[in-house]
Amino acid sequence: QPFGYILKPFNERELYATIEMAVYRDRMEKEKARVHHLLEVSNKIYSHLNKNMNRTDLLSIICKNFTAPPDYCASFILLLDDMNNISESAEEGLEENFSALSQQLADREYPAWFRKTINHSGIVHEKGSMIGLDDNKKALFIRLESDQKVFGLLSVIIKDRELEEEESNLLLGISREIAYALQQFEFETKNKKTEIALVESNEKYKQVIENAVDIIFACDLNGKIIFINESGLKNIGYSFEEIKDIDCFELVLPEHRKNVIDFYKKHLTGKTNPGYIEYPIVAKNNEIKWYGQNTNFLTEDQQIKGFQCIARDITERKKIEIALHDSEIRYRQLVEMSPDAIIVHNKGKIIFTNDAGVKLFRASDRNELLNKPIKNLFHPQSIDVSKARLKNFTGDDTNVPLHEQKIERLDGSLISVELTANNVLFQNENAVQVIIRDISERKMVEEELRRHQREVTTLLDSLPAYAFFKDSNAKYITANQKFCDAVGYSKEEIIGKTDFDLFPAVLAAKLNKDDMHVLSTGKMNYVYEEELYDRGKLIVVGTRKVPLKDDSGKILGLIGLAFDISERRAAEEAIKKYTKELEELNENKDKFFSIISHDLRSPFQGLLGLSNILVEEFDNLSIDEIKLFTSNIHNSTKSLFNLLENLLQWSRIQTGKIDIKPDKIDLQEEVLYNINLLNGNASKKDIKLISEINTTQFVYTDLNVLNSTLQNLITNAIKFTNTGGVIKISAVEAGANIELTVTDTGIGIAPEDIEKLFRIDTQHTTVGTNKESGTGLGLTICKELLEKQGGKIWVNSQVGKGSSFTFTLQKFTD
Repeated sequence: QPFGYILKPFNERELYATIEMAVYRDRMEKEKARVHHLLEVSNKIYSHLNKNMNRTDLLSIICKNFTAPPDYCASFILLLDDMNNISESAEEGLEENFSALSQQLADREYPAWFRKTINHSGIVHEKGSMIGLDDNKKALFIRLESDQKVFGLLSVIIKDRELEEEESNLLLGISREIAYALQQFEFETKNKKTEIALVESNEKYKQVIENAVDIIFACDLNGKIIFINESGLKNIGYSFEEIKDIDCFELVLPEHRKNVIDFYKKHLTGKTNPGYIEYPIVAKNNEIKWYGQNTNFLTEDQQIKGFQCIARDITERKKIEIALHDSEIRYRQLVEMSPDAIIVHNKGKIIFTNDAGVKLFRASDRNELLNKPIKNLFHPQSIDVSKARLKNFTGDDTNVPLHEQKIERLDGSLISVELTANNVLFQNENAVQVIIRDISERKMVEEELRRHQREVTTLLDSLPAYAFFKDSNAKYITANQKFCDAVGYSKEEIIGKTDFDLFPAVLAAKLNKDDMHVLSTGKMNYVYEEELYDRGKLIVVGTRKVPLKDDSGKILGLIGLAFDISERRAAEEAIKKYTKELEELNENKDKFFSIISHDLRSPFQGLLGLSNILVEEFDNLSIDEIKLFTSNIHNSTKSLFNLLENLLQWSRIQTGKIDIKPDKIDLQEEVLYNINLLNGNASKKDIKLISEINTTQFVYTDLNVLNSTLQNLITNAIKFTNTGGVIKISAVEAGANIELTVTDTGIGIAPEDIEKLFRIDTQHTTVGTNKESGTGLGLTICKELLEKQGGKIWVNSQVGKGSSFTFTLQKFTD
């Protein structure tokens, strides 16, 4: 910019001095102009702050004023609520909306919200470009804070220069004035109705008070009532003429009067204001009512003349509190009378027990249990189970489900108990209440019942005949495995069925007629020859049906036994001709079903026992007991389902219903897929799954066969490998095939057991290192699937050193 003239001749020093003076003067004039412009902005904003306008308009005017100086190109204000979320905003000169602004700030890792509104700094100068602005523009962020409360953010955008210190100070001063104005807005919003009523006129003041739902009254320093609103008069039942000369303390119940008088004296002498108190009064109709009262001083010419009070009728709440107190007393009585042991502990230490708890743990008195660590009462084998159940027990309303475990009494004896736990508030502290029930006798009865059930089931299944029970309506109650195998139903499925559900109509009608004869006459019925189908095979049986009676002689149903007498009718030559063929055909299947019947027996025993309890004792069971029984039924059913799944797959293989469709498969990719699929199971035992297949290898195989075999072998390896072990999958070429091997560092297999692994007629199952169970059919199924596509499988193993299962796949060739 032109500054002046330099006259010749001149020397170098004069030239430099003149240039420096020109630059300095130019900078000073620009700073002066900037400060002047900012002062004008400040004056305009101050003038608007003192005007009576709504907050939205004020914010908009502030932003417009900040863009008046030449270098200030944009401005915005963000007001925040108590959760630091944007509640209101205004802007001038921004090219994008505030949602985009908030998002971009978030992308630059600033919010929650803008670091709790710029942390503890009053002002931040953020260099660099901002949203929708050029790189030569810079943003200044200032907290709007008053009385240590942050109301939001003020931001101004400047261009082509840095912010001067004097400008920063002026902006800080303006921001404080804006924050103070916002504080006043907030204060005025909260108190607007009351202030308008008090300031404008006594009429408006009275109108607000008279229309108030709360009880509003005033009294002098001696307690004389000088004013009470209509709600107050209606509440106590007096007219103002009756109440105006009454000492307000006379309305308070005598036993609470001293406390109320002391309350007023305390505030008067301590000059504390306001105060809150709850007390009961007697209304005109002698009804007792409770008030919750806020009290302020009534002043005139800066002198305390009395008290101004706002009270609310809290009678209903007090009734609830009293009822709650009474309920707590009744609860304590119930706890003391409870036959179940109830223990309360805090931070693992017992802080309360009822008499039943003292008796259960065989303590001499309560003091012998108090302050004792509760974990010392549980059997060591039950502690880990309890910790697992309590792991997620953190919510205030969370209950630990009813469950069984062992506890150790103080005399060292062990008993079985059922217990549940829930969070409670005990003596104003968070604690855990544990309810314990002694179920030792019940467990003995249950075990005896299970023993009898096992004996009956074993007896039925050991019979060479087809045995069954029917009720008085000729519906099946149960049957032995031989009969179930013959009709093609499981023991569970056959319950409730009739002969019409199992046999052809003509045969079912004949069988039903025999049943009705036994049930109606009470006499045994014997049919020497009767044709039946056993798994599709026509046989001849001799059937004996006997009525089942109770102690009084009432017929409850019938018991049936059917013996296969086909051989008696067959000629000796026919027997010789077909005996060897039948033996070879049925040998494996008979052994297989014999093995499977053993695995099916235990879950069915549990299902029958539990379902029988549910049927007979349903009305006497609690919801928690029903949940327990149904949970056990679910677990038994799940075990049966896994076994039946393997049976179904094996049967599909035998009947040729599984289609083998070989295709080009990336072996490396599928191995990694199965490792990822089973890595969660391995990680539970800290077992590493490692693929040593580092190059792409293509095989020609059915994808389901490959994945089924891999998953079975890896799952078995995890099952029989100890914690911290390693399982490796490797592959080598062998002529036209690829040999894929799964090697583990597990417990190994005894030589006498290796030959049993792949045979259907000799089921071999072993419990895993973590007590995992299985069906023993997996390897057999894998072997048959692999053989269907021309492959084979074998094993090398040493006890204590691990096992290697290898199977072959055909290499893919173009």
